Amino acid sequence: MLSWRKDVDCCKWDGVGCNTTTGRIYELMLYSFREEGFVDWHFDASLFLPFQELRRLVLQNNNIICCFERLSSVINLEHLDLSFNKIGNTILPFLGGFTLLKSLYISEIALIGTTGLEELSKLRNLEVLDLSFNDLYSSILPLLRGLHSLRTLLMSDTQQKGSINTQDLIALSNLEELDISSNNIDKFVEPKDIEGSSNITVLWLNHVVSNGSMFQLQSLKTLPKLKTLHLEWNNFTEVQISKGLSNFNNLKELYLDYSDVGNNNAFLLSIANMTSLQILSLPGCELAGSIQGTRGFCNLKNLLELDLSWNNLNGDLPHCLVNLTFLQRLDLSHNNLTGKISQSPLKILTSIKFLALSNNQFEIPSSLSLFLNHSKLKTFEAFGNEVYSEKGVINHNLEPKFQLERFYLDSSLGGGSFPEFLYHQRDLQVIYISGVTMMGLELPSWLLENNTNLKSLILSDCSLSGIFSLPIRNPNATLMYLDISRNHIYEHAFRKSIVKV
Repeated sequence: MLSWRKDVDCCKWDGVGCNTTTGRIYELMLYSFREEGFVDWHFDASLFLPFQELRRLVLQNNNIICCFERLSSVINLEHLDLSFNKIGNTILPFLGGFTLLKSLYISEIALIGTTGLEELSKLRNLEVLDLSFNDLYSSILPLLRGLHSLRTLLMSDTQQKGSINTQDLIALSNLEELDISSNNIDKFVEPKDIEGSSNITVLWLNHVVSNGSMFQLQSLKTLPKLKTLHLEWNNFTEVQISKGLSNFNNLKELYLDYSDVGNNNAFLLSIANMTSLQILSLPGCELAGSIQGTRGFCNLKNLLELDLSWNNLNGDLPHCLVNLTFLQRLDLSHNNLTGKISQSPLKILTSIKFLALSNNQFEIPSSLSLFLNHSKLKTFEAFGNEVYSEKGVINHNLEPKFQLERFYLDSSLGGGSFPEFLYHQRDLQVIYISGVTMMGLELPSWLLENNTNLKSLILSDCSLSGIFSLPIRNPNATLMYLDISRNHIYEHAFRKSIVKV
C-alpha cells in the first residue's frame, strides 16, 4: 500500500495493528487492497507464517482463488475474514485447524453444496459464522450442531428451502442471532416431545415473502425468547399479518421497512397488542389514510423509536401520541400530514432526541417555541413544510433547554423569521436553513464563533444582507461546507489563513 514506506514504523501502516506491549503484529486488515480488476490471486498462505501473534486477518474482496494449505499454521488466529473471493469449497478442509477461531466470515466465496462444511463443527470456540451468499442448497443447520459456542449465524441467500427444525437451533445452545433472509424458508417446525427451547433473540427474515406466499409468521411462536424481528422487504397479506403478529407480546423491536403490510386496519389491530415494543420501524409500508386511524400506536407506551416515514398518511397528529412519554426518536417525514405543530402532542414528548417532520404540510414556527423544554433534543429536521413567525405568543429570546447538533429548516412557501434560539446554541455540527425570510438581518458570522465543531453551514435564500466575515476568534477548523447563496451580501472577506471552505 502507499503508506507502507520503509522509513515509517510498520505499526503505523494502514491496515496493520500491533501489540502495544510486544510490538508484534496482531492484526492485518487487507480488504480490497488489490487494484480493481486485478487478475485472480493464487494466494501463498506461507506469507503469514512469521506472524505467530496474528489474531485478526482480513483478506476480503481480493480475487483470491487458492491456496490455503499452510494458513492453518497461523494457529493463534481468532478472527478470519475471506469474504468476497473466489475460493470455493477448497478452503473448507483447512478451516478445522483454527481451533482458537472466534469469528469466521466466508460469505460469497463461491461455495457450492455442503461438501466439506462438516469441518466447521471442529471450531468449538466459534462465536460468529457468516456463510451468506453461497449456493449451499441443502440444509446447513444439522452440520453445525457441534458449535456450542456459536452466538451469531448469518446464512442469508444460501438457497435454503422448506422448513427449519427448531431442534437444530436448540442444539446450538448459545445461538442468539440468526439471519435466514432471502431464502425459500416457509416455517419453523417444532417436533413433538422436544426438550428445551431455542435461545434466539434476534431473527432476520428479510425478503422471504412474495405476493403473499412462503413464510408462515405464526410459526415463530416456536422461538419464545425472540426480542428483535426483522421483516423488511416482504409482501404480506392481511391474513399473514393478523395471525402472525398476534403471538409476539414480548417482542422489543420490530422492523418492517418497505414491506407491504396488507390492510391498514388489520395490521394496526395486531400491532396494538404488542405493548412491549420499544422500536417500531415502518418506513415505506404503504400505510395510507388518516393518521388518526393509527391509534393502535398509542397503546405502545414503552416505545423509544417510531418510524412512519415514506407512507401516505394524512391529517393532524392524534392527541393520544402523548401516551408515548418515553419516545426518543420519531420520524414522520415524507407523508401528507397537516396541522400546526405548536398545537400538536409533540409539545408533551420531552424525551425526544431525534425529530423528523420533513416533506409534509405542517405549519412550523421558526422559533421552535413548543420545544423549549425538550432538553434532550439533538436533531430537528423539517424540510418542505410551511414556516411561519409567531407573534405575541412568548418571549423568543427565552433560552431553550436543548443544545442541538443538527438543525434543518426549509420553507416550501417562504416565510418565518430568524430562529433566535440559535443565539444560545453551542454544539451545532450542521445548520441548514433555506427559504426562511430574515429580511434586514446581517449574515450571522457569530454562528461560527459559537459552534466550533460546525461542519456544514447553509443559509441560502434567506434575504440576508451585509458583510460576511469568517471569525478571527475560535476559527472553525472543522467547517467543510458553506452555502450563503441567493442572499443580498454586497461584500465578503474570507480569511484563507483561518479556514478552507
